[in-house]
Amino acid sequence: DGVVRQIRSAITDDKGLSAVKSQVAVTSGDDGIHIQIADSEHEPMFHLGSALPNPYAIKLLQKIVPYLDKIPGQLSIAGYTDAAPYRPGLPGNWALSTERAVSARDILVQAGFPDWRLKSVSGHADRELFDAAKPLSPKNRRIILILSPEIQK
Repeated sequence: DGVVRQIRSAITDDKGLSAVKSQVAVTSGDDGIHIQIADSEHEPMFHLGSALPNPYAIKLLQKIVPYLDKIPGQLSIAGYTDAAPYRPGLPGNWALSTERAVSARDILVQAGFPDWRLKSVSGHADRELFDAAKPLSPKNRRIILILSPEIQK
């Protein structure tokens, strides 16, 4: 898919994103284009236990807006956490995953993605681990954007 290649190239070619380009997966599925942005041990996308995105996460999300904007369809944003148990004084995994998805939405809309094209913004906590064999793996802490094509009626 041409758009998938364009998004991958935009991220790979940006020297300011070289530290995190391996944490982004752009694929095409039956339900649209998937963009997964995951944490790593070296570079979390959000401050630990917080919905505050780091500068890399902000730049990545801003970088993909022009590509998403060109494609008709609706965008779903889903947040996920690892399986670290709730600690008093910090948000639980449900709240954290939802707040991170909302933060991603805010960045995308501020960067020019039309709010009316959002289909859903949701948190899934640790219910769909990316790496089920390692429930505390940073790869489980991720945001997934799915741009679903418009269905012609």
